[in-house]
Amino acid sequence: MLGSGNVYKYLDMIQGKFWSLKKCLTYNRPVIVVTGTRSIGKSTAVACFCLLDFIINKHKFMYVRRRQGVTRKTCKSFFANAVQIINNKTPFNILGFKFYNGKYYIAMDKKPAEREGEEDELNWVECGMAAPLSQEEELKSGVYSDYFTIIYDEFISKDRNAYLGTKENPEFEWESLVSLYQTVDRGIEHPFRNEVR
Repeated sequence: MLGSGNVYKYLDMIQGKFWSLKKCLTYNRPVIVVTGTRSIGKSTAVACFCLLDFIINKHKFMYVRRRQGVTRKTCKSFFANAVQIINNKTPFNILGFKFYNGKYYIAMDKKPAEREGEEDELNWVECGMAAPLSQEEELKSGVYSDYFTIIYDEFISKDRNAYLGTKENPEFEWESLVSLYQTVDRGIEHPFRNEVR
């Protein structure tokens, strides 16, 4: 995948009994749709890729669900398995991972204590964000030139009224997703980067 450096090597390391994202990434398309049997590790594979891509390349990620309520419910736990897998199967050591005020933070090392007798503190670095697709219009004013991956989780719903725009306007959800993609894919002084996936 464009700009992902050595991430492929580590995707091989973490490959276990769950599904691998590696082949999908080789197609190098702006939109990659993954669908399949539940509980085979699709979300875990995507989460591992995002964390590895940040650790290695400092590429941030955006976790997106349809609406605010579902986004809040799932954003904190989405990366939990990935952190354990990376710590167990790669040379990287994630000391801490948290979600706070709409942003994800990762700690790979510690800052020395400022005063004698205090413990060293985790060195938290922002690595991503979570936002509902329903707020795509509000996100347009932001600059996301250090973001390289948008995860749109749970794309398919059996209930057509669950989609943004509902069954009266079924294209609205896709249009919102494309608009979000175009917002994130802009670079500073560039109308588009052609790097975001």
